[in-house]
Amino acid sequence: MATTTTDTNTDFIIIDGDRIESPIVTPYKDGGVTGAQIRDGNREWILFADREDAGKAARAYWQAMAENDPVEFRIMVGEENLIKWALGQAAGPGNLKVTSLNDWLDIFLNVPEEHFAGYDSTEIDIYAGDVGQELIDDLGFTPEVAYRHN
Repeated sequence: MATTTTDTNTDFIIIDGDRIESPIVTPYKDGGVTGAQIRDGNREWILFADREDAGKAARAYWQAMAENDPVEFRIMVGEENLIKWALGQAAGPGNLKVTSLNDWLDIFLNVPEEHFAGYDSTEIDIYAGDVGQELIDDLGFTPEVAYRHN
């Protein structure tokens, strides 16, 4: 359900019923997808124009780690999973098992919250009217999804 505002401050966003005034905005770019990280006190969210962009960015993050920091990637994903994928066997961190690294990376296209929503693994819809125009201008896009990061 959309929440509306009548005051003149247009630097706000309402996430999951909480109105955040003048959040600290940090651009987020991965895999050619633009998003933003916002902070309000100790809370942080990652925002995207839509779920599809979030999925592309999550996939790009893990792809880049695999290509550019294979030691960290091996630690995060696990040697056993990498060996099984190389052999075409079903494996993977988490509940979903696939038979290749590529298939595992593609999982993030459908469940970006697995990567971005470290706090509660939940995707939060942002509704029309829940984002002030000043914040939209700062972000460079109108967010439709948010993920609580911490």
